[in-house]
Amino acid sequence: MADFDSLVAEADGARDRGDWTTAAAGYRAALALDAGAGPIWVQLGHMLKEAGHFEAAGKAYREALERMPLDADLHLQMGHFLRRIGRRRDAAAYYEQATALDPGLGEAARHFAELVDELVGEANR
Repeated sequence: MADFDSLVAEADGARDRGDWTTAAAGYRAALALDAGAGPIWVQLGHMLKEAGHFEAAGKAYREALERMPLDADLHLQMGHFLRRIGRRRDAAAYYEQATALDPGLGEAARHFAELVDELVGEANR
């Protein structure tokens, strides 16, 4: 039986090759050994998102948030995910939270400003 680190390394290799499905399976196997590994939940969410499994990706990201609620980059990633699936207001809230958690995270502030401009523009039409 493979250990956690080996499973993650194999999943990382699949991710780097763009094999989202194999990577997701590897991250799931690692999480079966350590469900508390927040960063691996994030990676699982990324792989599922890239594979187009949006409902499962959302669940993985929420698992990560339960474990890492103050991680600014995770809030940024949630913003990206929600924006991709068309939930722009929710995405804006996550970008805003990412900026609050880490004011130096310029990418989050930029995406927040873009979404606010889009939403205000739509409201004014």
